Amino acid sequence: LSVGDDTTYTVGGTVRVFEDADSDSLNKVILFANTSTSFLIQSGNQQDPAIFDGFSTVEELTDFVNNIRPNPLDPQTGQGYEFGARFDFAQGKFGLNVLYFDQTRENIARSFFVRESRVAGSDSENVLGNFQLASGEENAKGVEIGFHWNPTPNLVVLGEAQITDGKVVSNIDAPEEEGFGLIRSPEDMYTFWTMYNAPDDSSLSGFSLGLGASYNSSTRIRPQINDRFRVSDDYTMARMLVRYTWKSDKLEQQLSLNVENLLDDEFTMEDNFLSEPRIYKLAYTVRL
Repeated sequence: LSVGDDTTYTVGGTVRVFEDADSDSLNKVILFANTSTSFLIQSGNQQDPAIFDGFSTVEELTDFVNNIRPNPLDPQTGQGYEFGARFDFAQGKFGLNVLYFDQTRENIARSFFVRESRVAGSDSENVLGNFQLASGEENAKGVEIGFHWNPTPNLVVLGEAQITDGKVVSNIDAPEEEGFGLIRSPEDMYTFWTMYNAPDDSSLSGFSLGLGASYNSSTRIRPQINDRFRVSDDYTMARMLVRYTWKSDKLEQQLSLNVENLLDDEFTMEDNFLSEPRIYKLAYTVRL
């Protein structure tokens, strides 16, 4: 994809390094790798926060904000690579994916508010304008691991983990950010889910039970420059699913109950919202 002088590309490939001689076998090992570049058109009004300092009255600052000349934001650019492996064994009953990635972004846009309190002697937090500053370099490198396991035809176990080292590498316009973690990017994320479907020949035929949880470590949550160091909570979100499926008059019917935030915990998430209390979702579906 090309726009002007900017071109993005993705180059990659896979190679199967092991497979059973039996053509019906599901056992195999696959290696893969790719590298890519990207750019993102950013909308906004680029300004240096320092130009809004030094005004003696709120009226002077207001007039300056209202008549400032807009400046377009340069695109955000990025480049990176990843490589990994996929393993499938036990005739497809167990699978493992391992991935290493290294991604760099440059010229990241952040918003900032100009408030009346910029004027010495003013305590008002009234917002006069919202502007953007695009600059700096960020890097995120880490490992993703995922697996699935079917120990029996009626039980499946799934798990994923992502461990990331994400940092602001440099930012000449905001050097105080250097070395801090990235916005809304938890460095540790884990997910676990298990699902059991009762056998067809059992007294609980048609019933299914799922249990799982996900964990996110704390992260910076606000891209606004004047609130850039606020962080979310470490939190674990538990979930449950109970489902019953049956057939009647050639129709497959299903009644399910999903429970979100099973433990009814309270925490601040990476989007800066407070977690919702325990939620019950009841659904009924019919399939022809």
